[in-house]
Order: sequence, then C-alpha cells, then structure tokens
Amino acid sequence: MPFQDLYLQHGRTVHRYCLARLLAHAYGAYVRAQPSEVEARAWLLRIARNVVNDHFRSKLRHRRLVGSIWRNSAPPIDPQHQAVVNRQREEVLRALGTLSRREREQIGVRAAAALSYSEISQQLGPSENAVTVATYRAISKLRRYVAMPA
Repeated sequence: MPFQDLYLQHGRTVHRYCLARLLAHAYGAYVRAQPSEVEARAWLLRIARNVVNDHFRSKLRHRRLVGSIWRNSAPPIDPQHQAVVNRQREEVLRALGTLSRREREQIGVRAAAALSYSEISQQLGPSENAVTVATYRAISKLRRYVAMPA
C-alpha cells in the first residue's frame, strides 16, 4: 500500500490519538499559563513542539546510554574474553529493559551524564532525597538482575 493511501486511510485516527495525548499533557500547562485568545495558537504549537522534542530527546538519551555502554567496555584480550564481555553486555541491556522508564532515566543521568542527585532532582523531580532513594533502588534492582557485585 503506498504511503499516501495509508495516510488517507488512517491519518485522521492517528491525528485524533496524538491530539488526545497532547491535550491531556497541555491541560495542566493551560491552567497555569492561561494564554489569551491572541496567544493561544502559538502557545498550543509551542506545547506540541515541546512534547515532540521531549519524546525525541528521551529516545536520544537512551541511544546514547546504550552506545556509552558499548564504547566503554574494555577491549577484548581474546575471543573467549570477547564472548564473556558480549554476554555481560547483553545481560545488562536486558536488565535495563526490566526497569521503568523513570528508573532508566535516573540511572542514565547519574552514570552517563555524571549528574549529582541535586541536579537529577532539578531535571526529573521530585526532591533530592526521593531521587537518591529511587536511584539507589533502581541500581540495586539492576544489580540483583545481573548478579553484579556492589
């Protein structure tokens, strides 16, 4: 089926779905911002742009974290060592898949971006103490899954 036909057949459904997700996200911001009628269109477009950018940014962070795991592995000494490293890497990636999106973000920004708990709290919320505890729990869950030493 050509893309144009696919779009004509399903475009309205996809549009309604995206609109519902966007409006649910934008409602809380609307209550706070209360844009005037003149500003409303630009405001909605800005909200839509931010939602789309946030989505792609989170995908990019995930790809960078996975890439970082691959790049930061020690060079193999021999094929047997390479096989062990590959198995460990796959195990860690599978373990990351068992974590929630928020847990992966917390571990990712803590490890890959080397952010302090205070900085993570500013980016992801809620409080610094809550982020510290949640990140510790996420790392503990990851360690249990892959049986890594502390």
